[in-house]
Amino acid sequence: MATTIQLHPEFLRRLLGEGGDDVGVQVLPDALPDDLPLTLPELAGTRIWGSTTGTATRWTFVYPGSAQPPTPRPLRQWYVLLDVPGTASGVMGVYRSVLGEQGWQSGTMFEPVFVEAGHQQWMGVHPEASRTLSLTLRQVGDVSQLGLRVQDIGREELGHWLGQPGQPGQPHFDHFQRVPMPTLAAPMGWRVQPQGGNGGTERSENALLVPGEGTATDLEVLLVDFAAHLASQGWEEIEQQATPDHVRLLARTAQGYGFLGLNRLDGVVEAKIVHVALNGGLPGSHLSFNVISS
Repeated sequence: MATTIQLHPEFLRRLLGEGGDDVGVQVLPDALPDDLPLTLPELAGTRIWGSTTGTATRWTFVYPGSAQPPTPRPLRQWYVLLDVPGTASGVMGVYRSVLGEQGWQSGTMFEPVFVEAGHQQWMGVHPEASRTLSLTLRQVGDVSQLGLRVQDIGREELGHWLGQPGQPGQPHFDHFQRVPMPTLAAPMGWRVQPQGGNGGTERSENALLVPGEGTATDLEVLLVDFAAHLASQGWEEIEQQATPDHVRLLARTAQGYGFLGLNRLDGVVEAKIVHVALNGGLPGSHLSFNVISS
């Protein structure tokens, strides 16, 4: 049974504004923003839970070779929450098709490796409008819970999102296309908590895999499942190693070598995947990022 609570709008504005960027934040229960910069598919049975909009001040960073100091600038952002009948994969297909007709393209930056079963995510970019979107879907029964975030970005960031090389002073961004990562779906009932990673000639991603209630943390079963995913994406297995608390897989890829490690850790599984490029043509710079997940 649903429970209704009352919250003061000022509390929501401050919460969504993260304590400093609450100017212009709007909370719209059961409605979409009038200025949402895209048109959503019209799917029967869609429920609109609500949306938020706001203007955040973000820094423009200047890289080596530029004489300009970093300056803040206001950029718009929109966030929409919906329930859509259907499978996550089916709803994602419709949304990507409709948004593609409106000029949205797939973004290549920071696509996750470890994902949940019944969970879909798509990162998009609109070059002409200088905007990005993050579309996430989680299937719950016969319904897909949808979250859509759209935000303005600077023109200098477009090349990164489109996977275009040659950004002055930022060679590490080139490798996101040249050293691709696979996608590994955790078994049904497992939750995925991203923990960050690195980008460069040696790309990596870390995650915690949390089993569902009553699910055994059998590392060898997990490895067999993930190995099948890797093989279907061009990773040719070289060897496996296994102990009760650690399993490893080494593979050959089109660009070099890949490694997958799973460690049992206090009721969860610590997962790490690494892809190393050996083509000799890439500089050794790298980019690190961290993800904070609730």
